[in-house]
Amino acid sequence: MRKTLALAIACAMLASMSSVAFADTTTDTKTIKVDETSAIYMLEDEDSNVLNKVDGSNLSLEPGDSFFIEILPENAGENIPTKLAGQYKVVTDWQTGKSSFESASITTKKVAEATGKYITKNPQYGLAASYDSLDALKAAVDAVKVEDNSSSSGAAAIAEVPLTEEQKAAVIKTYTQEFKTDYKYVAQINTKASYSTKEVDLNGTVKVVKKTSSNSSSASSVEVNAVVAYERANVDGDSLEVSKDAPVVTFDDVDGEVELTFGNNFTFIVNAKNQDELFLGYTEKPVSSIIDQNEDASIDFITFSSKPSFNRIGEFYIYADEDSYIYEVTENGLKKLNAKYDEDSSAYVFETRTLTSYAISDVELSYNGSAVEDDSSSSSSSSSNGGSSNGGSTTTKPSNPNTGSADMVSAAVAAAAVSLVAAGAAAYKKASKDEE
Repeated sequence: MRKTLALAIACAMLASMSSVAFADTTTDTKTIKVDETSAIYMLEDEDSNVLNKVDGSNLSLEPGDSFFIEILPENAGENIPTKLAGQYKVVTDWQTGKSSFESASITTKKVAEATGKYITKNPQYGLAASYDSLDALKAAVDAVKVEDNSSSSGAAAIAEVPLTEEQKAAVIKTYTQEFKTDYKYVAQINTKASYSTKEVDLNGTVKVVKKTSSNSSSASSVEVNAVVAYERANVDGDSLEVSKDAPVVTFDDVDGEVELTFGNNFTFIVNAKNQDELFLGYTEKPVSSIIDQNEDASIDFITFSSKPSFNRIGEFYIYADEDSYIYEVTENGLKKLNAKYDEDSSAYVFETRTLTSYAISDVELSYNGSAVEDDSSSSSSSSSNGGSSNGGSTTTKPSNPNTGSADMVSAAVAAAAVSLVAAGAAAYKKASKDEE
C-alpha cells in the first residue's frame, strides 16, 4: 500500500513539474474584436483550404464566395482561447445588398502570411537564394555586372556592364515571396450561391460581440464594400467562345443569329435578337453515378448549371463520331436524344431552346439497372413550320441538310427536364474550379 501511495505521489510531482516546464507563457486575452486593422482574406485555392490576404477596400466576389475577417485579441500578441471564441458571435449590418448575404460565423482557418522574404531554388549571377525584402532583391540585381561581349576590339576591351531592364525583370521573376501558414480565428462571411446575372453592391459593417450582449453599438467594426457578381461577356459580332470565367453573356449588339461555343465539342446556333442576358455557366465534369454504372463506356458530359432558356429555338451541335450515343441527363436518369448526324459538320444536331445536361458515349448506356428511355418519338410542334414564335416574331431555323425534320427532340421536353447534376450554384462553382 505504501509503495503504491509513494508511486502515485511521485507521478503527481512529475506531472506538476512537466506542466511548469512546458507551460505556455502567452497571456490569454479577455476579449476579442474586429476593427479597421483586421486583415481580410479569401480562399485562393479551395483544395488546400488556405486563406490569402487580399485588398479589403473593394472586394470582388462571385455569388457563393466567402471572405474572412481577422479576429483580434484585446492586446496584440495575446492568445485567443477556444472557450472565449465560443462565447462570441458575428453581427452584420448591411446598408445595401442584404439579399446576397447568406450567413456569418466564427471559425478557425489556416492563413498564409507573407514573411517578407523572396526566395529561389536556382539563383543566377552569383545572387543569394534569399533576400529579406523585394527592395533588397532589386538592389542586388541592380548591382550585378556581366561581361560585354558586343565589342570586337579584342579581349582587353571587354568591359562589365549592368543587366538590361529585361534581364533584371526576368531574374526577379525567378524569386517568389515566402509565406508561412498558421491557424487564426476569423469571421467567415458567406454570400448566397445563385445563377444571378445581376451585379449586387454589398455594403455594411461586421462586428464580433458576446452572444449574451443585447447592445453591440459600442463594439468596434469592419466596413465592408464588395461587389457580388459573375464576370460578364458580350457577344461581339456573330459568335462567342463562352468562358467558364465569364458565364454571364449579354446580347446587346446582336441583330440575328449567333454561334455560341462551349469548349471543344459543343456549339449552339440561335437567333438571339432581343435576347436578354443569360447565365451560360457550364461544366464538363463527369457524372459519377452514370460512370459507375457504365464502367466499360467512354463518356463525355456537359452540364449547363442553370438550364438557361433562350427566346427562340436553336440547334445544338455535339461534335462526336457517327457511331456515338447521345443522351440527355435528367432527374430520372438518361434519355436517348433523337439527334441527327450531320456529316458536313461531323456533329450530332438537335433542336432546343433550353440547354440542360448531356452525355456522349461510345456504347449504349444503362442507368439504375434499366434501359434508357428513347426520345425518338418526340417532335417539336413549335418548329413544324420552319420557325419558332416569340412575341409575334418568327425566327427561321439555321439551314442544315441533315437536321431539318419534324422528329427532332421536343423543345417542351427539353425545357421541362431537370438536370440530375445541376443541384446548385455552389456545385457549379466547385465543379468549374476542379476542372481548372
